[in-house]
Amino acid sequence: MHPLEEKVISFIKENKLIPPGSKIVVGFSGGPDSLFLLRFLNKYKQLFKISLICAHVNHNLRGKNSDADEKFCRTPCLQFGIELCVESVNVKSLAKTKKISVEEAARMARYDFFLSVCKENNCNLIATAHTKDDNAETVLLNLIKGSGLAGLGGIPLKRDNIIRPILCLEKEELLEYLKTNKLKYRVDKSNYSNDFQRNFVRNKIIPLIKKINPNFSGNTLNQSFLLREASAIFNASGNLLKRKYISVEKGSLTIKTKLFEEHSEFITGEIIRDQIKELFTKPISYINTKEIIYLSEKQAGTRISLPGSLIATRERNNIVISFPETFREEQNYIPIGEKISIANRTFCSLEVSKAKVTVSGDKKTEFIDLDKLPGDLFTLRHWLPGDSFAPIGLKGRKKVSDFLTDVKVSSIKRKENLVLLNEGKIVWLVGHRLDDRFKITNKTKRFLQLTIR
Repeated sequence: MHPLEEKVISFIKENKLIPPGSKIVVGFSGGPDSLFLLRFLNKYKQLFKISLICAHVNHNLRGKNSDADEKFCRTPCLQFGIELCVESVNVKSLAKTKKISVEEAARMARYDFFLSVCKENNCNLIATAHTKDDNAETVLLNLIKGSGLAGLGGIPLKRDNIIRPILCLEKEELLEYLKTNKLKYRVDKSNYSNDFQRNFVRNKIIPLIKKINPNFSGNTLNQSFLLREASAIFNASGNLLKRKYISVEKGSLTIKTKLFEEHSEFITGEIIRDQIKELFTKPISYINTKEIIYLSEKQAGTRISLPGSLIATRERNNIVISFPETFREEQNYIPIGEKISIANRTFCSLEVSKAKVTVSGDKKTEFIDLDKLPGDLFTLRHWLPGDSFAPIGLKGRKKVSDFLTDVKVSSIKRKENLVLLNEGKIVWLVGHRLDDRFKITNKTKRFLQLTIR
């Protein structure tokens, strides 16, 4: 048995990566790393008591070379009697649609396909061919971007049902093994282009670091294991804090400002980064978390922009993180006395006698002076920036946005608020307050009931 193979066997057993009887999807690109992984698992499938199936994604990024990669992958699979599943993806188009980088789109396409193959073939594991060098690149990239504890933990040895059996190997020793055994593999020439961030780190930065510390990749992997363990311990206690201080509603993240008052910057930063990545799949940096923490000291209504088009808004007792509000401008015209449905609610107006007018505290029903309406047609729509009215009980005019802030309507719910207008004048901020100009007085002769349900 080759020493490299012994090393991987020990690594798998030590970390209990492969339970006996496993059915494994092997991510196979045709490159040296995945070729070694496939040959290794096939060679020792009796030892581990496993069965294999291969999955290859043609990213269509390199023209004929991409097709040649796909063709190459079929040969060892036929030789070993292993089924090969292939998916062709237009990664550039996917990146454009998702508004993400080509690198991220390719990664998304691969894992989506691996997971679908795993499910369709009743497999329990997915094996990818990440090495020590891949981990070092990831850690360095995360460090450069200002990642938190989890980011410095690098590539996880196991995440859900995805395993990395050769994370213990360096690329150099793996290539030497393939050379010794005269095994051919595909070379992706785009790996030599420094236009991609990871390639720049791999080709330019890490070689310089290794002049100082030749064992940089190995040391980084050891540190990654320690940091991942520390991160797991922190997450266990952090989950209690999340339940206490954080809530998720309609795609928005609400953080109680007491979190910032009662806990350290390190704890709050880790929780915020973790929650934003989980909810929005948008990684944010240490600097971004500092900006959110500083926002907690600002006055209500203050906003800051975050990566991925996210917005953080300071409210009275919370900070809300969400995508920008999209104000809808559609207008619904309703003759007095008729009804209409909008946003899963039904609005109607009905002329009633004075005896039917009641004061119940029901904010879904209001009564106005019909004779004060300038027109016979209502407009019902979502409120827009700049809308203002004269709320009953307050002096002068007030912006709808300011009124909603004053009555403590969260930014999550405020964008759903409707306004009822007549000839361009707001009659009712629906569910909240009538405009003073249309209120009932002792001189009112005709009464109109407004209802939203």
